Amino acid sequence: FFAFHVIFCLITFVLMIYGYSALTLGIVRVERGEEGISFKGLLQDAKKYFPRMLGVMFLTSFVIGTVFFVVFMSLTLFGVLTAGIGFICVQPLFIVLYPVMMIIYAFIEQAEAAVVADEMGVMQAINKGWELLKANFWRLALISLVVYLGVSIISMIVVMPLMVPFFFFPFLFDANNFDFTTIGLVMGGFMLILLTVMAFVQGISIVFMKSAYILVYLRLTRSSNSPVPVEATA
Repeated sequence: FFAFHVIFCLITFVLMIYGYSALTLGIVRVERGEEGISFKGLLQDAKKYFPRMLGVMFLTSFVIGTVFFVVFMSLTLFGVLTAGIGFICVQPLFIVLYPVMMIIYAFIEQAEAAVVADEMGVMQAINKGWELLKANFWRLALISLVVYLGVSIISMIVVMPLMVPFFFFPFLFDANNFDFTTIGLVMGGFMLILLTVMAFVQGISIVFMKSAYILVYLRLTRSSNSPVPVEATA
């Protein structure tokens, strides 16, 4: 079971990166004003960028994951050695964690945009993303905050009404005629609808977020009169 789970996660990760490659390419081509963009064409042309996008995501995820692992293990050890008092002392650090993750995400998005928009290699793209982050830290921080708040609010508005029925389920069934089969079918139906809506909302959110960060990359690296040097065909 563990091996199946690992294989499934790896396949999902690879397919996600390939989808990101096609999505990024499509956004850049739309920004160029190209016509005749097709879903099939994007999937075919994304093969050119997929290895580099995979390299960027793997390296950044590995390095950042290693850093966070060391930090959390150190905090855990500190908490154990202080008989739990250390856990209380480090609680404020978790408040800072969310903004840090937003900045890290912005950095990764800038690096991925550099792969497609400027035909950069893995290390070139990572260095470009880092340079943009250092030179435009507060701009990217503000944009990240606006994007995340916007996506969170819209997602909550769409998903929360679908969560309401789950709070009323206990009151809709008579305790004397409690039927697990009926409850299971009803809750399963609502859960299926909820998951479908959440998947749709997440897909729209990802497209919106990547579009925002790619447009930010293009604005930061080009003047308003400069064309976007991306090949029309791979």
